[in-house]
Order: sequence, then C-alpha cells, then structure tokens
Amino acid sequence: MTGQKKPDGKPNGKGELRGRLRKTFLRTLCPVPDLEEHVQADWWSKIFNSMYLKTDGDVVEDRRITAAEVELFCQTLGLSPHEKVLDLCCGQGRHSLELARRAFGKVEGIRPVPLPHTKG
Repeated sequence: MTGQKKPDGKPNGKGELRGRLRKTFLRTLCPVPDLEEHVQADWWSKIFNSMYLKTDGDVVEDRRITAAEVELFCQTLGLSPHEKVLDLCCGQGRHSLELARRAFGKVEGIRPVPLPHTKG
C-alpha cells in the first residue's frame, strides 16, 4: 500500500507526505509574474543593512545553525548531491558553502548587491 492513500484520505507514509510538502513548497515559491509591482527596487537595503549583521551575526557565523538549516532544506525538498542548486540572494553564501561541504557539485550562489560593512 506504499504510495497510496488510506481509505480516510490521509497520507500513507513519509514518502507521500514529503511529496505533498515538496509540491506545496514549490507552488508557494513559484515565480510571481508582477513581482516588481509588489516590491520596492531597494528592498534589500532596508533589510540587509549593517544593523542586520550586528543583530544576526550569531546566526551568520554559526556553522551548526547553517548545517541544521541546510539539513532541513534537503529533507523538505528531497535534495541529493547530484541536483543543481541556485541560491538566490545568498548573502555571504553560507548555505551554498554548506551544500558544497556536503559534496553538492552543482551549487551557485548569486548576491545581487554588495554586503554592508560589518563594523561601523
């Protein structure tokens, strides 16, 4: 009965649940055709400024937190090292670097804007 639904309509095992989560996640992140109408051009400057690095520096510099986040991404999306990964707005590239440490051979991180100064 693997991969089939139970008579009550609920998922029958981890694989089906993972598939549902992946479909939901991908559906949520699909491209928005008119995104520019909803986001200001300089959105990043209001979020990723020097205060961000001062207040979130412990997260940015803690490899254990990054490893746990990447593990969650991999489990939720069912990623394996042979897949291509594009890390948009990667910041310092901590997730891309962690994927590379896990032998993901096709990882690319893109940071569209320069990082703010960390000291000031």
